[in-house]
Amino acid sequence: YIYTEAGRGSFVNPNLSKGKFYRLGFYINRMNPACMGLTTHELNLVVRKYGYELILGSNFESDSNLSKWLEKEKQLDGIIITGIVDNLLLNDMLNFTLPYVVLGNYDIAVTHPQVTFDIKGKIVRELSKVLSKLNVERCAAVVGTPDFRADREAGEGFQQALQETGIKVFPELICHACSDGYREAVFLNESVEKPDLIYIHGE
Repeated sequence: YIYTEAGRGSFVNPNLSKGKFYRLGFYINRMNPACMGLTTHELNLVVRKYGYELILGSNFESDSNLSKWLEKEKQLDGIIITGIVDNLLLNDMLNFTLPYVVLGNYDIAVTHPQVTFDIKGKIVRELSKVLSKLNVERCAAVVGTPDFRADREAGEGFQQALQETGIKVFPELICHACSDGYREAVFLNESVEKPDLIYIHGE
């Protein structure tokens, strides 16, 4: 109801409407919220700017789920969903009248609203700047599982950055990691054709 601007003071939110709670849920499904600290912080700043409060929810290391959390948190105007997201999870939202949006790059039905990020383009732009300054011939990468769209896009961005800087792509040196990437990093360091550079993408 009240928002504060540094150096100016506290003001009544001019966009107040009856029947609103001014609370938005941010639900992180099956992922450790500690890995989402920066995202949560930035999201909280944006939400507060519009006079809302961000309510954090998660089922990490819990037998809870999104439906149970929503049944408990009844005073929400909408929800932002991220983490491990698929159509099965989102179909639960059909039982609620709450507006929602998925935050991140996922292989989900187009019926579900989704805010995506140009992961591939960002990696190509930033990695190309770095690679153009280095004298490397064999580059390797450890990226996430190919089961996830965002991880596939990271791998594609790495390959395109190599191509744009004139470095040969060695597909056998691009490893997909389903866990922490340690096994893949050991494999690359012990490979006969040792890479000059290893790009690691993930948490």
